[in-house]
Amino acid sequence: LAERFDAEGPVCRFDALPERARAPALSDFARDRDAPPEASEAHSWVAAEDLGSGDSFYLPFDLVSLDLTRSVPSRFDRTSTGLAAGATREEATAVALNEIIERDAVAEWSARGMLACTADGLRLDTAPFGWLREWRERLDHAGSPARFYRAPSITGAPVFVCELNDHGKDAHAYRAVHGTGCHPIPEIALFRALAEAIQGRATLIAGAREDMPPSAYARRAAGAVVAFGLPLATGMRGVHWDDVAPGPTDAASIVDAFARSGYPRVAMVDFGSPHGFEVVRAFVCGLGAHDRRRRASIA
Repeated sequence: LAERFDAEGPVCRFDALPERARAPALSDFARDRDAPPEASEAHSWVAAEDLGSGDSFYLPFDLVSLDLTRSVPSRFDRTSTGLAAGATREEATAVALNEIIERDAVAEWSARGMLACTADGLRLDTAPFGWLREWRERLDHAGSPARFYRAPSITGAPVFVCELNDHGKDAHAYRAVHGTGCHPIPEIALFRALAEAIQGRATLIAGAREDMPPSAYARRAAGAVVAFGLPLATGMRGVHWDDVAPGPTDAASIVDAFARSGYPRVAMVDFGSPHGFEVVRAFVCGLGAHDRRRRASIA
């Protein structure tokens, strides 16, 4: 649906949009905040809804559309982050916002460096879940043990990162596969991180993606490879399960949490309800994702 999205909207420079209906900075929409789209150029804009005020808010068409046959290359962040479906508009919006929280949290957390990430390692003996023990045993048997980290989020929502390390294979791609998860309920966030990491490893083994050519497997690893951190060393406390609190549960409370943290501009485009499911695309001005870092909050 996002690939086929089309909409009429103004074509103008960023500063020609009404101030209340635009982002605080054009770089909020950039793939790389240090290399934003040209402010002097006219861009196509799409009318969205400001979830804080209910007013109109303009997003770049190239940010909303996933038709990657158009406007390439682009300095806008052309990813699926914030695209979600649900049984209701409320559910879809909450899912979209939690994905945005997840990407921003992981981007900021991983930028802190290996030692800081290691200190956020989850002490798995404090997580009281039978399914977690079972999956750890299966992964250990497969030669790909799992580690988990908690990434602090802007809203306080639980965000976990799962890293699978397989040092029994020569190919670099196998050495550090990871998954991330965010959900108001900590156990679900933890499971999502594990499930995504396992999915990534299974996909790597199957070679079942068109963007994974044989050359992706050709690079050899000379030694151990980690994506984020190391196992907790003696004397490091790490994160205990009781340290992890639930997060805001519905879209309105998530938007309020963004505003309290200094990021009040939250926009959403409604794609309708094909096949009975509500589909939305959300965006939070100022947060990070992938290559874009979070900017300073608005006081």
